[in-house]
Amino acid sequence: MSDKDNVENTKANLNQIIPIFKTALQEGKGEEVNAVDARLLWEFLGVKTVFTDWITKRIGEFDFISKIDYLKISDRNYTGIGQAPVSFTISTDMAKELSMVERNEKGKQARKYFLECERQAKTLQEAIPRSLPEALRLYAQEIELKELALKERDHAIKTKAQINNTKTATAMATASAKSKETERIKAEIGNAKKWKQLKAIPWLNKHFNLNNRAAYGQIGKYLTKLSKELGYPLRKMEDMTWGKVNVYPIGVIDHLEELLNKDCSVLGKLRKPLSGATH
Repeated sequence: MSDKDNVENTKANLNQIIPIFKTALQEGKGEEVNAVDARLLWEFLGVKTVFTDWITKRIGEFDFISKIDYLKISDRNYTGIGQAPVSFTISTDMAKELSMVERNEKGKQARKYFLECERQAKTLQEAIPRSLPEALRLYAQEIELKELALKERDHAIKTKAQINNTKTATAMATASAKSKETERIKAEIGNAKKWKQLKAIPWLNKHFNLNNRAAYGQIGKYLTKLSKELGYPLRKMEDMTWGKVNVYPIGVIDHLEELLNKDCSVLGKLRKPLSGATH
């Protein structure tokens, strides 16, 4: 059980044993204060001294003032022998002091009880508006706080969305840049999707005797010619081994392969014998 729960349980128990009530300490006149019956407090504290002796002694010791700190009431209807019984109604401030000076566990509990009741009463009093203008001001403040909370929530949602969009855009831009860089590198080594250099054409060895030093030059010239005829631009790319080399559009390379498969006379001097070719 938490300390807060302990305090609430103690308060609930003591509220039954030593109930607090509102009363005026000037025999029904003057401002009402929170007060308790001193005899009930005496009983709870477990004091061994007779009640009237105890309360009278404490009043003298600590200079409590009649009709300010306490109210002494005699039973006017008493018809018995001796003095009429008396009761003392004491303020909760006086009750706190009496609890504290007993210096025992019961005194600590009672003092905490009075302090907690005092704190809750003060909080409640502060929360209750005392006039119409104050009530309107508190209502306006409440509306303003709610609107501020909503704005902060919306701002947080918008900021989170912007962050997510920024992250997404950054990721897409990074991916695009990487893709372009990969394409550039592939193009440089003749493996691009749209352009290839001669040494990257996989089927050249099928049609040509590449041991002939002049083969690559002649094939390159033929591809350049086809590119111009078909309206493709000519490009050069950086090769890590050969430096700047010509690269040719995939469409032109595919067209050359079709020609080679149909006509053995195309670049005939460089060709390998190919069965089924047309002469």
